[in-house]
Amino acid sequence: MLLIACGGNEDKTYITFGEMGVLSAQIETTEAGSLRVPSPAGISVDSCLGWQVKTEDGTIFLPIGATYTYEAGENKSFTPVYFNFTTDDATLLLDDEAAVGICFTTTVKKEEWEKLTAFVAEVTRGTLILSASEAAEIQGKITHAVLEKAGTTAIDVPATDWLTDAAGELCFGGTLTDISELFRSKEYTAVGYVKITHVDGSEAYIYAGSKGYTTPRFSVMSLARTALLDLSDTRSDAYPHPAGDKFSPYTDEEQAKLTELSKFSVLLVSDASVRGNRRLHDDFFTLYTESTIRFGDDSNTSGDSEYSEEAQEIYCALRDNRYVGGGALIMTTKDGTQLSDENIGKISIDYGTIVGEIKTYIFYKGSLVIPYSVYTRPY
Repeated sequence: MLLIACGGNEDKTYITFGEMGVLSAQIETTEAGSLRVPSPAGISVDSCLGWQVKTEDGTIFLPIGATYTYEAGENKSFTPVYFNFTTDDATLLLDDEAAVGICFTTTVKKEEWEKLTAFVAEVTRGTLILSASEAAEIQGKITHAVLEKAGTTAIDVPATDWLTDAAGELCFGGTLTDISELFRSKEYTAVGYVKITHVDGSEAYIYAGSKGYTTPRFSVMSLARTALLDLSDTRSDAYPHPAGDKFSPYTDEEQAKLTELSKFSVLLVSDASVRGNRRLHDDFFTLYTESTIRFGDDSNTSGDSEYSEEAQEIYCALRDNRYVGGGALIMTTKDGTQLSDENIGKISIDYGTIVGEIKTYIFYKGSLVIPYSVYTRPY
């Protein structure tokens, strides 16, 4: 008979931080000591509040980064505590013309909020709002630290009240107001956050996720278009107002305002370094694709010939509108929406000191064509 003596860890004691077999840290407690509470291993670190363990004397909660002092022979296994919430929706403010704005909404489960407030000394909440183009530049999760490192300033809107408190969910908002007519097509994005102050005075932020895994983007125009499509086949308390052969939540006056707000706006900037001395404003590239065409050389958009069929068609259309010039700026929506007189609002150009309105333009196969002068012809 062969006997094998196996040594084990039965007599050893540990402070363990882990979840479902994945260890973030484990410290042997043969002697008393202290440790720094780790971040959890895995992809959920951004939504982790800290660690907890239930004992006979109650639940012990340790925030990430805190120092925990343990006794010799102490044996505890801590599991992570997560706080999950989402910023996914926005509503359009329609109070009056001067206060056109967007309210981004963040949703929290009541049980999650109650769990959070039970563990930490002080909790505040708010919303970070910035343009979609600025968000694209930082190329990462929107946080206070990321924004500071990138030198990007977001609008930080603290929340004091809940917008809704029903069906097991809480909702708070962050509002961007007074969006000018020039920026109705400009897309904005936002993320809700919770700021935690622990009993030791340390602070931490937890940021909302998104059900779609990408930060939501909204504009005044897109929200107005969505509101106009919110229709019912039958009249009800929620849809009391006629809208053609259907019914809407909005009055005739509100529907008229939504129709105006739903029109595309275009903002150009004066730029001497580009052809035609004008280009699309940076904040509008999330919505439009820009190209240029020049009559009189082979720099047209098709590149098939010196004077492409497209170049000549656009030139003839411009000439029919009493314009004779050498080139044009062409804008097409990225979602394929055809531009026309019905859905285009104001077209403006920012000269740096003043903003002027452009009134000479045409539509070509669903694209907006704005001419510039070089005074050459394609034939």
